[in-house]
Amino acid sequence: MHIDAAISSVSQNPFAMITIIAAPAILTNASSILGLSTGNRLMKCLETISLLERKIIEKHNVQNIKVFEQQLVLSHKQSRHFLRALRSSYVSLGAFAFSCFLALLGSALLLVVTVDIIEPLAAISLLVGGLGVLGLVWSSFELFLASQITVRIMKKNYSLTQFSSDAII
Repeated sequence: MHIDAAISSVSQNPFAMITIIAAPAILTNASSILGLSTGNRLMKCLETISLLERKIIEKHNVQNIKVFEQQLVLSHKQSRHFLRALRSSYVSLGAFAFSCFLALLGSALLLVVTVDIIEPLAAISLLVGGLGVLGLVWSSFELFLASQITVRIMKKNYSLTQFSSDAII
């Protein structure tokens, strides 16, 4: 891999350095927002699990207990999807931050050392950034699966609202 053309474009275009740093920074921001929203969704799911456990213990209507137990099983599955999505977004966040750091380091070192020394740093930065993108994709997939479970929980909740006021949402 030769980056001589990249060096000349950086010297000719002052925005090239900003682009090298901005892309991982924007992706870092996206993964941190995804992590924050996923954490909130996980907390809401855990609240729902607690509510369902209380309703089962209180032994409401016998007909509703079965639906509550089904919702509890689904909520536990959903919480595992949220947890995997949260872990994945954290991996992405770290990968993008590290990729941004490597881009900064490479840009600074380019002024002092030869291009041959910087090429492995650029390759590592690209690989780490790719890992971050894979983490975002995996996190999105886990959130998609969790959303499907939300729909199933809501359908069961709808069946409760037809017969009583024991709905959880």
